[in-house]
Amino acid sequence: MFNWDSVVNEQHRQELIREAEREQLAREFRIVNGARRYNPTLAWVGRRMMTFGKTLVTLSGEDKQYRPDISLN
Repeated sequence: MFNWDSVVNEQHRQELIREAEREQLAREFRIVNGARRYNPTLAWVGRRMMTFGKTLVTLSGEDKQYRPDISLN
């Protein structure tokens, strides 16, 4: 009799090992190239802020660049 649970567990373990190896390579690459540490949570927040800002601009009906030399008063 063939134990399918054992096969599935082994496949899952191999996938986790491959994923860990890819993450290790990516981490080493970022360190070697002097890249800042990637934080997925901050990346998500940044994308949400961009989306929210874009939505505000769309709703306001004005898609003009901000020019600091113009007085807002």
